[in-house]
Amino acid sequence: MQLGFAMLCAGSVRAKNTVNIMLTNVLDAATGGIFCYLFGFALAYGSPSNGFIGHHFFGLDKIPSPSFDYGYFLYHWAFTIAAAGITSGSIAERTRFISYLIYSSFLTGFVYPIVSHWFCSAIGWGSAARPENPLFG
Repeated sequence: MQLGFAMLCAGSVRAKNTVNIMLTNVLDAATGGIFCYLFGFALAYGSPSNGFIGHHFFGLDKIPSPSFDYGYFLYHWAFTIAAAGITSGSIAERTRFISYLIYSSFLTGFVYPIVSHWFCSAIGWGSAARPENPLFG
């Protein structure tokens, strides 16, 4: 997905900015991976937790374990950086590079994981898996 977003963004900017937009996509993946590892996965799927925010497994603490599915972490990371890649194309040529990296780090480490916890985690307040769900119950 990230490569597709990079090609789409490169095609929508002026030729002089293609290297910059490619670098933002690479750094989205790198910083997204770091912040997803440190904070994002714990905020999204750190259980036991409450319906608003997860609060276990920061930095994948107490993982590796035989029962942990590492593909699940990579799946979450891929969608986290996809969210950053979408916004990368929408603000291309409009922001400074360092301010975009700060924004991308905040999005991948805090905003996306919390919203992901609300709707994708089994215990999130908006999850369809909860029997007392205010949206689907």
